[in-house]
Order: sequence, then structure tokens, then C-alpha cells
Amino acid sequence: MNLFILLFSLFLSLSAVGDTSLGDTKTFFIVDDIQIEGAKKVEAEAILEKIESKKGLAVTNYVIRNDIKKIYEMKYFDSVEAHHLRIKNKNILKFIIIEKPIISKISFDGADEVSEDDLKEQLKTKEYNILDVNTIKSDIVTLQKFYEEKGFYLANITYDLVKNEFGGLDLIFKVKEFDKVSWLHKRKVSFQVLVAQEVSKSSFLKPMSKKLNITISLTDIYK
Repeated sequence: MNLFILLFSLFLSLSAVGDTSLGDTKTFFIVDDIQIEGAKKVEAEAILEKIESKKGLAVTNYVIRNDIKKIYEMKYFDSVEAHHLRIKNKNILKFIIIEKPIISKISFDGADEVSEDDLKEQLKTKEYNILDVNTIKSDIVTLQKFYEEKGFYLANITYDLVKNEFGGLDLIFKVKEFDKVSWLHKRKVSFQVLVAQEVSKSSFLKPMSKKLNITISLTDIYK
């Protein structure tokens, strides 16, 4: 049993590397029962449907490695372990999982010029979703663009995750709006430029000068 758990720890580390070879196929035991421990928000039946291991079938090192990968690929879990238990002459295959936390609440700190409802509409992350840090980072990029469209080009957004009393997480977006910037004010400045024309060395003409009227549009950035 200790050897089996040790090998499973090896499978777990290899699961992130894809189809890394585990050497020769090793058959461990015939499965009498499969148990899932730690499933709270995800139904155990949903996990059992994903795995290759079944009652009455033999499990091998490759079957276990693939089962761990398939459970991870559901993207709901921080940790997955597989254990062999021998109870009353029966072989139990037990998967112990730790689920990713749920986002219980989303709020904004420092959003004074834009309503929270408008900001929440920009988010892919929703309350009661499984935590996905990559989605949160993508949401920050979306929020930055939304603020720019509102004229807040200097706005800066970060986030905090705070564990609440119910075991979930509160997602807090921290916003520094700074002052609004206007790019609409333009003025035209006309001026004359004296352009000196060079005379080629082979020319006997005197240097000439010519006045050109040039209009340049300048953009003023102001708060």
C-alpha cells in the first residue's frame, strides 16, 4: 500500500507533463469500489464519468495517471490524490480531491466615477463561479479598456482575494481612477517659416529666400 501511494505521488507530478512514459505497464489490483472524497460543489458522479477506472476492472499505472489528469482537466480542483485501500478483503480505489474555492462576492474599491453595475457587466468572472485567476487577469485588461473609453486613461486596477467566513472568496477590484483626461481640445496655429534655398556650387545666382504659410494642428492634453 505504501509503495502504491508513493507511485501515485509520482503520477501526480507527471500529470502536468502530458504523456510522459511511465515505463512498463504495471497492473495493481482489480477494483471492487471507487470512492470520491472532498467533492462538495462538484458531484461525485460527474467525476466518475470522467475516469477510466471502473468496478471490476484492473487498474494500471497508466490508467491511474490518466484518471488524475482527467480530473485535473475539469479545472475545478487544486489537488487530486489517488489511494488504494484494502477493506474487508476488498480493493477500494479512493480519489481525494481539494476543490478550488468559490467566488462568493465581487466588489470594487475606489470606483467613484463609474457604477459598479457597469463594471460588473464587463466581467467574465461571476459570483459563485469557481476561482480562475487567468480569467480575473483578463477581466482587469477589459476593465482598463472600459475606463479608457470613459476618458480615464490613467486608471490603474489591481485585485485582492479575501477568504470569507463561509469558506469562499471575496474578489475585490481595487481601482485608482485619477483625473479624467480630455483629448478633444485642439487649436490650430498658423505661422510663417522662412525657408532658405541653397544654391548649388555651380550656380551663379544669389541665394534666394521664400515665405511659406504652414498650418499645424496641435493637440493640448489637459485635465
